[in-house]
Amino acid sequence: MRSKAINYLKCIATLLVINTHLTTLYPSRLGFLAWGGYFANSIFFFVSGYCLTNVNLTFPKWYWKRFVRVYAPYVVILPFLFFAGSLNGWNWINIVMPFDAYHFIPTILFLYCVFFFLTKLQQKTIIGYGKQCLFFAAIALFYFVFWFDKEHEHILQHFTLIEMISYLIPMLLGGLAKRGKKINNKVICICMVVFAFSVYFYQSLRPFTGFLKILQPCIGISFAYGFACFFLLIEKKLPSVRLIDYISAITLDCYLVQFISLKAFTGIGFPTNIIYHVICSLATANCLHIVSDYIVTKITVRNTSMINK
Repeated sequence: MRSKAINYLKCIATLLVINTHLTTLYPSRLGFLAWGGYFANSIFFFVSGYCLTNVNLTFPKWYWKRFVRVYAPYVVILPFLFFAGSLNGWNWINIVMPFDAYHFIPTILFLYCVFFFLTKLQQKTIIGYGKQCLFFAAIALFYFVFWFDKEHEHILQHFTLIEMISYLIPMLLGGLAKRGKKINNKVICICMVVFAFSVYFYQSLRPFTGFLKILQPCIGISFAYGFACFFLLIEKKLPSVRLIDYISAITLDCYLVQFISLKAFTGIGFPTNIIYHVICSLATANCLHIVSDYIVTKITVRNTSMINK
């Protein structure tokens, strides 16, 4: 049974992801409210690292299960994206692996590979998660100082070295937290969250330039770590809410379906359009989850049977 804290974190991250893509549904004067995607991604990667530390299979078996779980919902929804016109302008490479619209999928599939081998190092007590975090942070900083174009490049552009490391570190911190090594002071957790959000708010008004750009990935990491540790600390006090458990189970599915209904609600007044869109996204995501979960179960059982033979 998954911990209540993890369910809360996944639920909140899911709602933040949905919210960050609602730019067209908010009135122009309230467009700034469509935020939270980067924080949500960092939280998701922390949760992934927290839940995947018990690696006891060979890489092909372990990765196949992760790959099917992530990729099957995307395959199921592809025909609907086609009929909705969402695939217009996509080349076949981007259809096979959606690097643009659904960049989270190739990102997590790649980082699963990295995390597997780093976890093996952790299990063999060669290099622990904490030292791994410092190692990759040093690489990102070294790259930023000596190679990154601070005047023209966007530091969190998709599939860059710094972006990948900024998501890998929360995974490693999640693994560290699962091992019992996390912040055990709620005040410190709250301070981290408030500080990270304050810096985020400031840079949204006055975007960082030059060497200050390195603070952007630090914001997401600090926010996700402090936020997640706080919920882990208060887990026993968290009430069981069926809606939160429901949303936490369809996180990836929500990510996949949320773009489909955006255009359908643009003609409806605010905030009714957002309410309808969120309800529609959750309901559609649930249908996708049921279908994809059935397919994943069938593939997994079949693959297990073939291995046993």
